Amino acid sequence: MLSGGEPFRPRVRLLGEIGPDASRQRAAQRLEAFVVSESGRRLGALRKLETAIAEGKIKGLARGLAFRLIEAGGVMDRAPVRAETRALSQVERRTLRGLGVRLGAFSIFIPSLLKPEAATLTQVLAARDLPGWRPPSDKPARLPGQAPSPRALAAFGLRAIRGWGVPVEQLERLDELLRAAPKQGGGVLFSDQARAELGWSEEEAREILKGLGFAAIRRPGEAVAWRRRVEREFAVEHRPIVAPNSPFAALAALKGEPAPVRRPRRKRRAGGGQP
Repeated sequence: MLSGGEPFRPRVRLLGEIGPDASRQRAAQRLEAFVVSESGRRLGALRKLETAIAEGKIKGLARGLAFRLIEAGGVMDRAPVRAETRALSQVERRTLRGLGVRLGAFSIFIPSLLKPEAATLTQVLAARDLPGWRPPSDKPARLPGQAPSPRALAAFGLRAIRGWGVPVEQLERLDELLRAAPKQGGGVLFSDQARAELGWSEEEAREILKGLGFAAIRRPGEAVAWRRRVEREFAVEHRPIVAPNSPFAALAALKGEPAPVRRPRRKRRAGGGQP
C-alpha cells in the first residue's frame, strides 16, 4: 500500500511479513518505480511544471506561483496570490499557460489533472488523508469535521470554501454566470436559473458566494444582489519633480507629504561652447 510521499516520490509499505527483508525492499522499490512511471504518464503537466522549475525555465513571480501550485497538488486559491498574479508580465502568463496552468477567476489550477485518468491516480494517493470520504464530482460536498488538506482536496478537483468542498470548474462557471448576470445597485443578480445550472442549493450558493468575498445587497422591494468586496492594493508611487511654490507642492503639504524639491539648473558656460 502507499504510505506517503508524492506522485513522483512515493513511499510503499508492504503488508505482512512474508519473505526476507532484502526481497521485500526490492519489491517495494519496484512498486514505487511503477507508481513513478504511472505518475509520469498520467500527470504529465505536473511533471512538466516541476521540470521547468528545476531547469530554471520559469522565473520571477511565475516561478513562485508554480512552486506553490505544485505544493498544493495542482489546485490553489487565487485570492492569497491575487497581487502576484496581477503583477505577472505577458511573457510570464504565456509561460504558465504553455505549461498547462490556468489562471482562473477564483482558482489557479492545472485542468489536465482534473481528467479521469489523472484524477484516479491522485485520489489513490490522497486516500490515506481522506479515509472513507469520497465527495461527489459534480457539486459541492460538506467537508468532514477535520477538514482535508488542500492537496487532498485538489485530488478531487475541489477547493475548501466555508465548510464546503467546491469543484474548481464550477467556480469558473460561476464567474461566467456572474459576468453575464444583470446589474443592480452596484452588484449583480445571481438568479435561481443560474443557481440551478450549477446544481447548488440556496444555502450552498449563499455560503460559497460569501466565502469568495461577495456581500449581499438587500434593498426593500428588490432582489438580493451580490457585490464583491473591494481589495485594497498598495502600489509604489512615482512622484514627479515640481517647483516648490507650485500648486502641486501645496497639495503635497496638505496631505502631510514632504514637498518635492526642484533640481537646480546647470549653469551654462560663457559663450555656450563645450568645455
